[in-house]
Amino acid sequence: MLQFAFDENQYHKIFARYFHSNPASGRVLQKLGMKKEGILIDHVRKENEYEDQVYYGRINSIG
Repeated sequence: MLQFAFDENQYHKIFARYFHSNPASGRVLQKLGMKKEGILIDHVRKENEYEDQVYYGRINSIG
């Protein structure tokens, strides 16, 4: 999927985010070669509580 986005759609960068309370999602993004870019504190309200969102990104190394 990432390769398609870079090759076919010619994206320069792809990003993803997950709730800090779900670290397994972060491990998936790391396995895809994405790097942690930052955390937005109390960014989203979920089930009457505010949650941090962690952002990961990957830049196309070829283009």
